[in-house]
Amino acid sequence: MTRKRALWISLAAFAAALAVGWALVIALERQRAERRQADQLQWVYTNAHALQDNVNRALSTTHTLSALVRQFKGVPNFDGLAADLMANVPSLSGLMLAPAGTLSHAYPPDGPIPLGHNLFDGGPWRQTATRAAEAGQLALDGPTHLPGGSLGLLGALPVSLPDDTGRPQFWGLVLAVVELDATVAGTRLGSLVEGGFRYTLWREVDDPDNPQWLGGAPQPAADAPLRATVEVARQRWTLGVWPPADAPLEAEVVVEAALVVLIAGALAHLVFVLLRQPVLLQREVARKTHELHEATARRRQVEAERNRFFTLSLDLFCIAGFDGHFKQLNPVWEKTLGYPLDELKARPRVELVPPDAPEATDAPGARRRFDRRFRRRSDDDDADACRRDLRG
Repeated sequence: MTRKRALWISLAAFAAALAVGWALVIALERQRAERRQADQLQWVYTNAHALQDNVNRALSTTHTLSALVRQFKGVPNFDGLAADLMANVPSLSGLMLAPAGTLSHAYPPDGPIPLGHNLFDGGPWRQTATRAAEAGQLALDGPTHLPGGSLGLLGALPVSLPDDTGRPQFWGLVLAVVELDATVAGTRLGSLVEGGFRYTLWREVDDPDNPQWLGGAPQPAADAPLRATVEVARQRWTLGVWPPADAPLEAEVVVEAALVVLIAGALAHLVFVLLRQPVLLQREVARKTHELHEATARRRQVEAERNRFFTLSLDLFCIAGFDGHFKQLNPVWEKTLGYPLDELKARPRVELVPPDAPEATDAPGARRRFDRRFRRRSDDDDADACRRDLRG
């Protein structure tokens, strides 16, 4: 396979691995986003219930005062008791008593309703007082601006006392002022805002299609992606939350993306190497074969030169082994001694030496020339052979 084709296939493998890796990263990020949304929704529910608890705790003080009214037909030491209750309930900003609807006690005295005012005669709280008295249960209304500038809700609880015949007779109202800012401060919505979130708080009173805004962003809670609804004084309160629009990129996504690029690159490199491996192997085999051919040609050339030297020489030349046999002989041996060359190679050299021949002169030493006599096959004449020891 050509290098260009292997490169294109490797690039295709890189693109495919990158696409698969990115799909996996997107799937993992989607799962993390779903988990984050579930955690955020749980967090919204937790804060909605915290709002519910704060408001209900503030409104529960009206039941405490109503119990005292039933027992004592009034509240002894109203200011001291109200101060203690407000100290223990941060979202409670005021308590009031209104026998027959006329405000007689208020703590603190500079509350949203002046002393002596009859709630049934008019004013912004007439509807609240009337609804509570007619229903015989707690009514919650607002929001309204409190003297300190914050928004608040007014809870009115009707109190009835038995008359001389034992029948319940309307005594008046016990009122509690719930400060919305303090109610929200008792939750973790503040940290939510610091984290880039936005929230809105709405409630449904009489008409579900016309909810009332209580705080946060002045946007409908129905538009929020995260919502939680709780019941407060038989009213539906909805907390809506918007996560940050530009959420920071998670570190896991950056690491996973880097790993995808590295793995895709490694896979592409591996594909390229595997595709080019046969070509590289063929080149290596060709190189080794060429070297072997060159070595064989050189060896054959050396052997040819040596054989030519043996063949053309008129002297008796041989190559003898340490086992006492000839390894190679030139044709002059057969002409001189009369033995076939194969027979000379097959027989030990000592058999060709005459019995009266002098002691062998082929012992190793420093001499450069050695003589040897061999017996001819056809007669008793001997032939002399010589050799040169080319060792140092």
